[in-house]
Amino acid sequence: MPARKMKLSARGLADLPAGQIAWDTEVAGFGARGNAKGQPSMFLNYQQRETGKYKRVTIAKLGESTVDAARKRAAEMRLQIRAGIDPAQQVETPAQKKASGDTLGHWLNVWLDAPHKRWGDTTRRTYRKVITREVLHHDIAASRIERVERAGLMRVVDDVAARSEATGVLLFKILGSFLKWCDTRGVTQVTLPSSTDADLSVDKRKRVLSDAELVRLWRASDAIRQPWSAAAQLVMLTGQRSGAVASLTREQVQQDGVRFINRPNAKQSLPWVPLIAWAWDYLRPSLRPEGRLFTRTAYFSPARLTEWRNAAGVTNWRPHDVRRSLRTWAARQGHGHEASEAALGHSVHKSELESVYQRHDYQDEAAEVIRGWQRHLEALVA
Repeated sequence: MPARKMKLSARGLADLPAGQIAWDTEVAGFGARGNAKGQPSMFLNYQQRETGKYKRVTIAKLGESTVDAARKRAAEMRLQIRAGIDPAQQVETPAQKKASGDTLGHWLNVWLDAPHKRWGDTTRRTYRKVITREVLHHDIAASRIERVERAGLMRVVDDVAARSEATGVLLFKILGSFLKWCDTRGVTQVTLPSSTDADLSVDKRKRVLSDAELVRLWRASDAIRQPWSAAAQLVMLTGQRSGAVASLTREQVQQDGVRFINRPNAKQSLPWVPLIAWAWDYLRPSLRPEGRLFTRTAYFSPARLTEWRNAAGVTNWRPHDVRRSLRTWAARQGHGHEASEAALGHSVHKSELESVYQRHDYQDEAAEVIRGWQRHLEALVA
């Protein structure tokens, strides 16, 4: 496989095949070699002055160091070589790295790969995406874990929050969880401030859709490319999360209702959501005869969601606002707190004593809330 020659960058190395070598155009001898895990090793090739032999010394893996930091280190090594110093004698062995605590990037990868009982697949995927994008490509990732301080981590969080407040809050939460894990294993005792002291927050959404907006959204659902029109209608009819709806199969959607499969460590849905006759008659022509109805991932298609928004002409709304609208409608109609919360798949909080003696799950009452909501939609769009 012929070697590439380019100015090395994180984006360029991300596509480097396993075994492929790429040479940097900025620093002679500085290069990277792809591996199967998608973490290319960055190294320096040089000729030993005394013996004339060529040697290669590994600087870091992408993720444990940024490309710019590795390039800077390679340039420093070349100065050492001119001074008669062999860089290979200055590089820490893996045992020495382990003894010194290794880098923040290394321990973040260890944490992301470790088993966590409370993590679902979506949580792990989201955490890895945020950490890779916002931390592993930052210079702080190459810092020794024992040298990482609260101030440095908060600077990273603040920089991210300046671009996206919501992502900054999420990164703050992720790093807090990571540092607690490190503390229990004696890796570091660094902690982050409380969320109140950090002054990081995102205003909670309070958007409730009016009856007129519900009508426009329902009618606009027919304009979405098939089979996603049925997905939009199921979001409105069931009041369940759009991701849970997107992952439905034909076997789960029957004339009497929709059966949602709840996985451990994931947000829950009402296990069985009834469909009144009007709802089934409206849905049935749009449903595929078998298999997955919409997608293999638990996400509502962004392209189809854009179609829905454009067709409806309703501003500043999200599919999750349907759930808030249903819950508000249920309270207005006098449905009980427990039944209304259960209709959304929320757990009904109980005291420790009550959870032992009160074993009713309110699913029958929740089904009545959903039937009432569907009759409300029927009356609006009739």
